[in-house]
Amino acid sequence: EPNPDTHGPEDALRCSSCGGISVCEFNHVRPFEASSRWPAVWLLDPHPRKPHMFLWVQIDPSDDLWVIAEGLNAGDPVEVKRECNRVETDFGLNVAMRIIDPNMGASVASTRRERTWQVEFDDAGLPTDLGDDGEVGRKTLNTYLAPDLARWQPRIHIHPRCKTTIFQMKRYV
Repeated sequence: EPNPDTHGPEDALRCSSCGGISVCEFNHVRPFEASSRWPAVWLLDPHPRKPHMFLWVQIDPSDDLWVIAEGLNAGDPVEVKRECNRVETDFGLNVAMRIIDPNMGASVASTRRERTWQVEFDDAGLPTDLGDDGEVGRKTLNTYLAPDLARWQPRIHIHPRCKTTIFQMKRYV
């Protein structure tokens, strides 16, 4: 039980809700090396008027997520494919799955009105599956943001080079 009259250095670590101090300090952002043995997932949020946003997440044997690289590209799907080839070669990534935002992926692409973004990226050599943006996904992300109590570390890690991802995660949280 915390003592409300205590004003020591541990006060900075107290939970604002319960006053407890048995929490671990952690940071989701830290440098790390890519692993050619871990599978990677490429996530894409296409957009007709802004740059397409995408990132690569590696999954380690403990099912932790490691955001290794990101991209913003205002070009067409062929240009995005060229950038993907470069990044995946530079980091030695083994991309096991590509997922596109289901809302934008199923919408009509601005380049050719009769085709969806998913079809445009498929034809450019980046075949994708539509993601699921339901409540289960958001709850799962929240569990990855919390520290694993057995290992005293978060389950999602973001490389400092991924500045847009860091900004977006701060907005999400």
